[in-house]
Amino acid sequence: MVVVSDRRSLLDLCVERTGSQLRGARLAAFIVWWGQARRELGPDMTIEEYAAWARESRPTAYRELALFREAFAPLDTPHQVLDHMDRQGLGELVDPAALSLA
Repeated sequence: MVVVSDRRSLLDLCVERTGSQLRGARLAAFIVWWGQARRELGPDMTIEEYAAWARESRPTAYRELALFREAFAPLDTPHQVLDHMDRQGLGELVDPAALSLA
């Protein structure tokens, strides 16, 4: 895949931010699933609602959220990443500089 400028695939960004192919792939999958759940459940979705929707145990959902928070601090949930992708019409591409991560 050819990516113009600083835009990278969500997977590449997650691998970079976690330092691991496996953790990055898990994180990218979590963000995509979170986005789908948010479309179905609404923007005020909680982690417990996500866990029920994804048919995951609550501890697994919380581990995934902790991985997200570790990789994308200071963000609390994938909402801002997903909102950025939607606003920019990026599909699966992300411009990390535009996310305003500290």
